[in-house]
Amino acid sequence: MKGLIVGFGTIARGVHLPVLQQLGVTTVDVIDPTPPPPDFPVRYLNTEEVTENYDVALVATPPRHHTQWIVRLAPKAKYILCEKPPTITLDGLRAAFNFCQAHGTRLLFGFHNCFRPSWQRFLEALGTLPNEVTISGWYRRRDGIPPTPWHRDFLQGGVWRDLGSHILSLTYDVLQPKEFAEVTGASLYQLPEGADYAAAVSFTVDSKKATILASWKDLWGLEQHESVGLLVEKEGLLLGRWVWNHETNTITAEVNGSIVATEPIYGLHPYTAEWETLLSLPEGFKDLRAVWVQHLLEKVIFGNSANINLSFVPQLVVR
Repeated sequence: MKGLIVGFGTIARGVHLPVLQQLGVTTVDVIDPTPPPPDFPVRYLNTEEVTENYDVALVATPPRHHTQWIVRLAPKAKYILCEKPPTITLDGLRAAFNFCQAHGTRLLFGFHNCFRPSWQRFLEALGTLPNEVTISGWYRRRDGIPPTPWHRDFLQGGVWRDLGSHILSLTYDVLQPKEFAEVTGASLYQLPEGADYAAAVSFTVDSKKATILASWKDLWGLEQHESVGLLVEKEGLLLGRWVWNHETNTITAEVNGSIVATEPIYGLHPYTAEWETLLSLPEGFKDLRAVWVQHLLEKVIFGNSANINLSFVPQLVVR
C-alpha cells in the first residue's frame, strides 16, 4: 500500500508512521512546511499539490486546515484518517463528508480513546443504559497548556477542542444518542497567569444528563494523577467508571464494582485499531460521532444556543 501524511509532527512521526508500516504501507510520502529528519523512511514532497493517488492518507495538520486537506485528498485517497479534533465548523465537517462520499472515499476522525481495548470492554460490560442516568467526565492535562499557538485559541484548538476529543467522544459512545444534545450550561475560565483555561459544559440528551469538565490546572480538586475519567451513575449509584491514571500509567475500567479491564496508557494499540477500523469501513460511511461532538461544541463556542447558562458553575464528585 501507498500512504500520504499531511503534517509530519510528533504524533504523525511517533505513532501513525509506525502503525502504517505495521499495516503494510511500504511507501509513505510527507507534505509539511518543514522537511522531516533524514532518518525517517519517508519521501518529502515540497509542495501542497497532491498529484498522485494513495491507498491511505493521514491529515495531522492544525485543525483550521483539516477541511481543506480532506477536500483536496478526497479524489486522491481511498481512505483518510483525520487527527482529532475534527474541523472548526459543522459546515466544514459536512463539506468534508460530502466530498469524500462523492468520491467513494472513507473518512474517519481519530478519537483515540474510543478505540482503546479497555474502553471497548467497558462499553460491552456497561450494556444498554437505563433512563435518567447521569454522566460526569473530565480531562486534565498534567503539564499545563501546550506551547503550540493553536492550543491557546479556543476557537480552533484549546480547551474546548480537547474537551471534545478526550471526553465528549467517549460520552457519545456511552449515550449512543438518537438526537443532538441540548446544552444547559457552559463556562470558560481564564486561570491565573493568563495562559491556561478551564471549561465546563452541561447538557441533556435522550433523558440523560451529563456534566463534562476540562482543566489544565487543578480547578475542581481532581486528583493530580487522574487525567481523564468518565463516571456513569443512576440515583447516586455508581454503575461504571473508566479512569486514566498517570501515576500508575494505567487505565482501569469498572462496572458494578468489578474491574472489567486494565490497560497501559502508552502504546500503539488504539492507533492501530483506528486504522484497522478505517480500512474496514463500507462506502458511504459517515462518522456520526464526529458530527455529534462538533454540533455540541459549535453550540457552545459560537453561542448558537439561546438557552446556554453562562453563569453555570459545575459540581463534580470524583470517586
